[in-house]
Amino acid sequence: MEARQQAAERTFPACGAGRRVLVTGGLCAAAVLLPGVINLALAGPTVGAWHGLVLKRPSPAVALHDTNGLPVALEDLRGQTIFLMFGYLRCPERCHTQAATLHAFATAVEAPDVRFLFVALDPDHDNAAELAAYFDARDPRFRALLPPSRSAAAALAEQFRSPVHYGPGDDGRVQPVAHAGHVFVIDPGGVVRLVYPAGRLSVDALLADWQRAQTAWNTLLET
Repeated sequence: MEARQQAAERTFPACGAGRRVLVTGGLCAAAVLLPGVINLALAGPTVGAWHGLVLKRPSPAVALHDTNGLPVALEDLRGQTIFLMFGYLRCPERCHTQAATLHAFATAVEAPDVRFLFVALDPDHDNAAELAAYFDARDPRFRALLPPSRSAAAALAEQFRSPVHYGPGDDGRVQPVAHAGHVFVIDPGGVVRLVYPAGRLSVDALLADWQRAQTAWNTLLET
């Protein structure tokens, strides 16, 4: 497990020139997290052998544009399982570890009916070309999405109950981003089924839950 996760964290390179890079993972570490990051109280506990936290609620509507300027709506992706994360390129570490973990998982499962979405939390600074090189280029099933503004990004994250806070930057211009850092799994029917807080996400956890999900989506968290 440890070797596979370390390999995943080496998959994604540094985000660009002039950004500090973590030696062990090759991950960008240009921004600092704000104190008092908002924690999310999630509705469901871990159930049975699931590694993610179990939810059962309709997904909020997501209608954004990808890095090619094309519209992307979750409704149009019905019939596919969606792994959705929020992040930004200047993230100190967490976003990059999560993206790398999703990429390693995607490589392992090779399922054509799975999509991985990266919602950019800092569209004022993360441009389409950088996001495409960072996320989209890794796999045809990966798409980065750009909200029109930081306020729109924060509003969407809030709908997922994964709040975001923008603080004043050290230079007075660039705002660091504090966010909950959850990865959501949306089933083919558009229902949010699982959420992975940062500490729960690993390649092995995703693989184990994926195997169970093949037969369990309809009975997960029965009411």
